[in-house]
This record gives sequence, structure tokens and C-alpha cells, in this order.
Amino acid sequence: MNQAQIHLNNSIIFKKSILWAFLLFFFYKITLDFSYYYVISKVWEYSRFDLNLNILKFIESFFLLIVIFVLMPKSKEKLSNIMVWLLILLSYVPMLTLFAFMDQPRSYMYAVAGFWLLVFLWHNSYMTELFTPECKIFFENFYTLIAKKKCLVSSARDLLKFWESDDIVD
Repeated sequence: MNQAQIHLNNSIIFKKSILWAFLLFFFYKITLDFSYYYVISKVWEYSRFDLNLNILKFIESFFLLIVIFVLMPKSKEKLSNIMVWLLILLSYVPMLTLFAFMDQPRSYMYAVAGFWLLVFLWHNSYMTELFTPECKIFFENFYTLIAKKKCLVSSARDLLKFWESDDIVD
């Protein structure tokens, strides 16, 4: 067996594992949807987990799941990839169920999807190498400036609270 055949066999196995992972994601989403429909909406209705199924949002939730799954890192070699998968499974997929069944505004869900898209964009090494060194320096300085501004604002706020308090003894 030559090197090309081994590479071909590994890529086929890799694609099978991705297909299985997608099917498991899909099954997990459907399980959460059925759980919300039959159990959560009935038992927890008093806590505003009411059943307001919107078919368009239900379809959108599967579309958003597919988009995020396609853009997720697929390698199991890095711990950060495993953490991304875990965070998507534990936070994003259940949020898609709430999005479909609670009929709330779309803006929050699209903001969360945009956040994950930015995480995947930043996470992929080939995308981070597109930035020039000047661009990287700009981002580092920008984040430093924001951190300093936050510290300055919180320090000033604490100082004002101290001056306004009655605990100062003359």
C-alpha cells in the first residue's frame, strides 16, 4: 500500500467520523427538542418555559446548527478543539432549542452564532496567519487599551464610591 492510498483511506475514515459526529449532533438536537416539547414545557411552564413553537425558527435552528457544525474545528489533536465541541454541545445546541420553542427575538441567537463564527475564524491557524504583523500589533494595542480603560473606569468608580461614603472620619 503506497502513501497516497493511506492518505485516501485516512480521509475517508475522517469523513465518516465527521458524518457520525453530525448525525449525533442532529440526534442530540432532536432529543432536546422532544424533551422541551413533551416534558420541559409542561413541567416548567410556570417558570416561563412555555410552548410557543415557531416553525420558521425551528427550521432556522437546524440551519444555524448546520452552519456552526460545518465551521467547527474537526481535529481531535488539540485540547482547544475538544473544548469548543464541549461548549457547543452544552451551550449552543440547547440554546437553539430555546430559540425555536420560546419565540423570542432573533437578535440574541444571531449574536451568539456570530460569536461562534468569530471564535472559529480566530481559532483556525490559516486565518490568523492572514493578519500582517502590523495588524496583530494593532489588535494587541487595542485590547491593551480596552483593558487599561476598564481598570481606569472601575478605579474611578471605586474612588467615587469611597468619597461619597459616610465612613470617612475627619
